[in-house]
Amino acid sequence: IKVRRTRNQRSQSSLFLLPLLFLGSVLIGLAADKISNLFTSNFGSGIRAGRSSDSGIAQRPPACTEEQRSKVLQQLTPDKCTWDTSKPWYQRCSFTQATKQSDSTWLKSYYEALHKKNGSTSTSNESNDKFVAVFVGCNMGYDAVDALRMGSADGKYNKDAWAEEIEDMIGEYSNNPLSDRSEFPLDDSSSSNDHNDAIVYCIDHSTALTASFRNAAFNLGWSNNFHVIDGAVSNIDGLKYFLKSTVEANERHDRAYDEKCRSMKEESQDAFEKNCLSVRSAPLDVYLEEEARKGQDGNERIHLLRINSDGYDYDILMGAKKTLSVTEYLEFQYNWMNSWEDYKLIDAVKMLDDLGFTCYFGGNGNAWRIDESCWLDHYDWHSWANVACVNRLLNKHVAGNLEETFIKTLDNKEVKF
Repeated sequence: IKVRRTRNQRSQSSLFLLPLLFLGSVLIGLAADKISNLFTSNFGSGIRAGRSSDSGIAQRPPACTEEQRSKVLQQLTPDKCTWDTSKPWYQRCSFTQATKQSDSTWLKSYYEALHKKNGSTSTSNESNDKFVAVFVGCNMGYDAVDALRMGSADGKYNKDAWAEEIEDMIGEYSNNPLSDRSEFPLDDSSSSNDHNDAIVYCIDHSTALTASFRNAAFNLGWSNNFHVIDGAVSNIDGLKYFLKSTVEANERHDRAYDEKCRSMKEESQDAFEKNCLSVRSAPLDVYLEEEARKGQDGNERIHLLRINSDGYDYDILMGAKKTLSVTEYLEFQYNWMNSWEDYKLIDAVKMLDDLGFTCYFGGNGNAWRIDESCWLDHYDWHSWANVACVNRLLNKHVAGNLEETFIKTLDNKEVKF
C-alpha cells in the first residue's frame, strides 16, 4: 500500500524541516570555525599564537598599476644593474644602493606606537605571550640586543653594555666594524613595571662568536633572554665544513670552502683535521623544535626573523616552512653568492607569497613592493639587496605600515638610485 501525500502536506513538512536545517547549518559553521581557529593558532606541540589583540589579517595589496610600475622604474633604474652582471661585488645596482641602510622604520614605528598605547597601565603583551626574535647569523650581536630592547621596552638591553662585554672580541675580529650604535627609542620615564617578556635566539656556526655571546649574556644577567645556538642553518640535516682560517678571521663562508674540506677529508684525514671544522647543519624548523622540547618555547609566535647567511638565505627559507607559518616579520638578504647562484629572487618571493607574506625592497626609510604585479625585469640580476617581508595573515599593522611606506616612496620625487 502506498500512501500519497498531498502537495499541501508536503509543503507543511518542508516548512517544519527548514528551522532544523538552519539550526544544523549554524552548528556545523561554529564547529568548523572552532577547528579553523585551532589550526591557525597552533603549529606543532607547545605553540601559541601571540599578541592576538594586535594581530589581524590584512588583505593582499592591490596589484601595481602601470603608473606605479613606471614610478618604480624611475627610482630603481636598471642601468647600473646590467653594468655589473660579471662583477656584482661592485654593488652599484639601484636596488643595492637603495637598501644598503636597513632601518626597518615600519617595524620600529609599530612597536613604538604599541608601547605608547599601553603606557604604564599594561604591557604591550596583552596575550601574555612573550616577544620572540630569531637571528640566523648574528654578526656581532648588536641587532639581536636591539631586538630585545624593542620587544621588551626594557632599557637594560643596550648596545653600549654589550660592547663593553665583547670589546676583546671586537679587537680580535678587527675586520668587522662596530655595528650601528643607534638604538630603539624608549621613554626615559618607563618604570620596571612596563617591561615585557622577550627572548632572542642567536644561531651561528662560529664557536668563537657563540662562546663570547654566551659569556656576555651571562655577565650582563641576560642569559634567560639571550639564547645562543651553535650550528649552521640550511634545508637539510647533516654536516657542513668550514676552513679554520676563515672562521678564525670571521670571514664569510663560501661553499667552495665546504667542497675543499670534503676533498681534503677524502685525501688526508690529518690535513682535514688540521685545516677544517665540522659543524652541524640543520633546518631552522629542527633547531626551534629542539628548543621547544627543552622547554624554551622555541615554537611560539615569532615576531621577528632576520637571516644574514652569506648567500644561503634561500636554503634557510626552504627549511623553515613551519617557522615561517608563525612568523610575523622577516628580513633576509639577496645576492649572487652560494645558493643564490642557483635561484632568483622571484623564486623566494613567490614561495613566501604562498605562505602569506608580501615582500619589499627596504632601506633608508623607503620601500618598494616586489610581488609579481610590481616585478621589474632587472630584479632578476643577482646583486645585493635587503628584503623585508610581512606576514599579512598575522600582523595587519606592520603590513599596513610597509604598504604605506611604499606609496609614500613612490610619491617622493627626490628618490632615485
